[in-house]
Amino acid sequence: MSPNLRSSNPSFEQARDLSNLEGILYTVMSERGRQDISYADYLADLDLRAMVNDRDRYRLILGRTIFTYSPKYLTEHPNTAQSLRSLEEEQRLNPLRFFAPSGKEALAYLNDFDSTLCILTACNRFGKTQTMLIKKLINNIPCDPSWEIFTKYGVKHRPWRGAKNIGLASYELDFHSDTLLPMILDWCPKKELGPYAKDYTGKGARKVTMRVEPQLPLACGSKFMFSAMSQSQGKFEGNVKHDWGWDEQGSEPAFDGADERTRTFSDGRHDFAMTPHKVEGRPDTGAGSWINKIYSGELTKGHKIKTYMGQVWDVPDWIYPESSKAQAFEKWVAEPERTQNIKASREGQSRFFGKWHESSGLVIDEWDSTKLVIEPFDIPKHWSRFRANDHGSTHPAACLWAAMSPAGDLFFYRDWLKTGLVASECAKSIIEKSGNTRKLIGTYKNPKTAQMYDKYEEVQNNESYQWTVFDPRAFSAKQSESGLLLSKLYEFAGLKVKKGSGKDSDHYVPILKEWFNIDMEKKHFITGEMGAPRVYVFNTCHDFIKTIKRWVWAERKTKSTERLAKESPTKVDDDLCDCMKYLIQANPRFRGNANMGDKHYYDEIDGYDEEDQHRSFKPQNRLTGY
Repeated sequence: MSPNLRSSNPSFEQARDLSNLEGILYTVMSERGRQDISYADYLADLDLRAMVNDRDRYRLILGRTIFTYSPKYLTEHPNTAQSLRSLEEEQRLNPLRFFAPSGKEALAYLNDFDSTLCILTACNRFGKTQTMLIKKLINNIPCDPSWEIFTKYGVKHRPWRGAKNIGLASYELDFHSDTLLPMILDWCPKKELGPYAKDYTGKGARKVTMRVEPQLPLACGSKFMFSAMSQSQGKFEGNVKHDWGWDEQGSEPAFDGADERTRTFSDGRHDFAMTPHKVEGRPDTGAGSWINKIYSGELTKGHKIKTYMGQVWDVPDWIYPESSKAQAFEKWVAEPERTQNIKASREGQSRFFGKWHESSGLVIDEWDSTKLVIEPFDIPKHWSRFRANDHGSTHPAACLWAAMSPAGDLFFYRDWLKTGLVASECAKSIIEKSGNTRKLIGTYKNPKTAQMYDKYEEVQNNESYQWTVFDPRAFSAKQSESGLLLSKLYEFAGLKVKKGSGKDSDHYVPILKEWFNIDMEKKHFITGEMGAPRVYVFNTCHDFIKTIKRWVWAERKTKSTERLAKESPTKVDDDLCDCMKYLIQANPRFRGNANMGDKHYYDEIDGYDEEDQHRSFKPQNRLTGY
């Protein structure tokens, strides 16, 4: 028996999830006879696994039927050997006939012909691209409903509806040559490939040349047409395609160009197959990308969208060996956890579990939703509260609320984002959002225009704030009509603000990263487990969470040479991130007294005096000084 058949890592077995394989049976034909077995039972039968993985034995895989025999057995049973040779020939002529999807999610993806945009996400080596190409084939060539793919493996037969042009998109044309084209040639029935088949022996054998004529015509009239994101936009907008297959995360302009033509057909559709990790140099990939917004339902592009998520556990041992899965688990999951490498762990969550890669390319690449985002709770009245305001004229106005606990944890608990409001309206709305009221305290006459202004004062009868920090550029900016400072207009409307820091990203990004960093020696505020940040975000702060997960580095060019100088945070839709950086740079600290109620949140608060039932507490971080 191979020593790799049984994993020595208990965490690997604890992580295993066979829910997508429930109710699915596999058939193993061997010297033992016929065995119809679930995958869980297959994993438990180490002798059977050893037979299936023994390279010295004969093995033929037809969908979910595996034939495995010793050479000696086949020599002694010539009828069995002849039957197997016949099956091999049938598979050679039409491998599509025997295809079986890996798990329920892949099956549902194949059977979805109603949605006009389908996305299948999964780990590396799941067979996502293969599954997407199978869908293109059964949708665009004549198929016999008696094939095993339809009668045994749950895939719905798609009636032939005439020849179509099928667009296939990937990063580079070379990837088509190396991966997608060979995969099509491996699975497409030979009668459809004709002279393009790998084993074609007649006259006039043909090959697809990606640089000259990137097309694969089929006998039925359908045609695969290959495009790459590295090509010009015209490659996606020129020839009309009824059906698109996108391998990995396509660029948004390429998709929009392709979609302009495809959506004119009543049955026009797009199918994506991807591992949703961040691709270096591709800002349109990973969490926060345009395709992630499609996946989450934030964008639709006018399509009916459905998403599917396969798991590494869905792929059987004879396709993706359990020993290889264990190695991948060690690389992407176990080792990053042991070494407390948070960034590597997040990439591993994408590559092994198929989850969206949240961190790479982010300004705050310490962002970890599982640690930072929490359910709201009633913040004690005596915790110190703060607001940060970013004024908007051509962009949205924003405000972010935060509270600090006696232990020095900062909680962002409310966000606000509005467009089309003048300064006085912004101030009034923020005060109302705080649950507070205003009282009229006088008037002011503008000596320049003679215009009269009502002067208000905020009555902090619901929430009290140490300060409200304001966009530093807007603080000193003047309103063009009145000549008054914007900060003064906010103050007239009742919102007193102080000027925020105007330092650049070289200064503030390291500070922000320190606050969001996961300290493995710190107990988490909610779970009590080791590994916690200094910042938490209520899950009701939808706009802020959405914004920070898209706050990425952008290339910054010099004015003279147009050469890349360095990266800086993007300025697109960053209003709430601006609020966050003003607030944290303004040195928020707990200025009150801890009391008995705080022991409900923290088991230990250093220096707490139960006799006095309060204490002064001014937390200070040794690295940031805050």
